[in-house]
Amino acid sequence: MNKLIILFLVLTTILVGCNNDSFVWDLIKVDRLATISTITAINITNTGVTVNSVIEYDGGSTVTQRGVCWGSNQNPTITDNFNTNGSGSGSFTSSISGLNSNTTYYVRAYATNGVGTSYGNQINFTTTNISGSLPTLTTVSVSNVTNNSAVSGVNITSDGGSTVTQRGVCWSTNQNPTIADNIKNNGAGIGTFSSSITSLNANTTYYVRSYATNGLGIAYGNQVNFMTSMPTPLLVGSNNCASLIGITSSYTYWNGTSHANTAWSISTNGYIGSCWAADMSGLSGTGPVGSHYIQFSKNFSNNGFIKLWLNTYNPGYNNVFPVIYIDGVAQTAPIMTGGQTSSFYFMQIQSSVISAGSHTIKIEFNCNYRDIYVDEIEFYEY
Repeated sequence: MNKLIILFLVLTTILVGCNNDSFVWDLIKVDRLATISTITAINITNTGVTVNSVIEYDGGSTVTQRGVCWGSNQNPTITDNFNTNGSGSGSFTSSISGLNSNTTYYVRAYATNGVGTSYGNQINFTTTNISGSLPTLTTVSVSNVTNNSAVSGVNITSDGGSTVTQRGVCWSTNQNPTIADNIKNNGAGIGTFSSSITSLNANTTYYVRSYATNGLGIAYGNQVNFMTSMPTPLLVGSNNCASLIGITSSYTYWNGTSHANTAWSISTNGYIGSCWAADMSGLSGTGPVGSHYIQFSKNFSNNGFIKLWLNTYNPGYNNVFPVIYIDGVAQTAPIMTGGQTSSFYFMQIQSSVISAGSHTIKIEFNCNYRDIYVDEIEFYEY
């Protein structure tokens, strides 16, 4: 005890006598092992179990791997049987399969951070010893798909001779989802039912399977997939170009000099308020590829896109389509949403999706027409 008191006094003297706050902080700040709890073992069958766990604190160092370990001996570690369930703090569910029937198992949750691996409290369970088979079920085609939800039908035709204690659907952006992924519980028993899937991302492909648990284990139905729709876009701005931020433009002769009428918000041949116009009537051809463009800055609160009208006195189609750059990166080719596809004088195009945030947008023309107009730039967000 006397040694501990002396050590405490020495450390106190060092800390008090040091005027460097960062030194004191570095001296007392030490990362620790994560704090984790093994909560419950549920859905116990002949060959499997579901374990719920939670990481309350990451110890000041990011948890890079988490899961459960198990065995027929007490205090199992990751040198025994174990699985992984992602990373980070918070609650997670682990599915264990391939167990022996009528056997007692010990299980602990684990978490690995930069300091090492810590273990939760130990719980135990005994697998059942029920005769019969796994349930028989079918995942019915998904319906009522929106940008963030869908409905899947399920038909459980047989319980396998053991009562179905839990049923529903599981889904993921990866194929062959299990109950370790996203899950919806729809009660118990056999029969036909519908399961609502919510909180999805727009314009995303999902895979879904029905599942049913009885005393022998978990059975999965066939896999179906669907793609969520895009939300309805909202028009959030239509610039008269004078209000565009940081706008610059260029239109160049063959000899490399810029065209004097290259400008924004001008009146050229009756096109009042064009965002960008080049009128080179009576002059020789235009400059090299990539030398004609309009560029400006725009902040998107949500994902979105732009629409704009093109006009030229030189009819054509393919070679007037611009390349749209976002922060210097060429995007997927725009699509036509209005106007004429050939011999056109007006054509409306739409960009690919632009992510939320502040961006520099460049609309570059790689044609050599003498007259080009960009009108009515509109901004949409989802």
